[in-house]
Amino acid sequence: ISFYTQPTGDVATKRWSILSNGTFEGTGARTIQTTSNNLLTLNGGTGGVSIGDKLILTTSSTPASAGATGVAGTVAWDANYIYVCSATNTWLRAAIATW
Repeated sequence: ISFYTQPTGDVATKRWSILSNGTFEGTGARTIQTTSNNLLTLNGGTGGVSIGDKLILTTSSTPASAGATGVAGTVAWDANYIYVCSATNTWLRAAIATW
């Protein structure tokens, strides 16, 4: 996915891209802002992502085991747990319940 400046005539300049391997190409932080002021900021150099208001993971996913295939930083959930991959193929989980 690539993001470009508003075209001037027939020319638009590529500002930054999210590559197929999940890395960013470009420099500095890039912010996507909706009309309701929800923010998504992607930091090109640091690889950080910040999201204003709330993060919604729309599809549940349950790792098969604590040693299931995974990439550090991945977050998953199901009806009973929130899962975080803390290192390559290393999953942690925390029980969740209503309150």
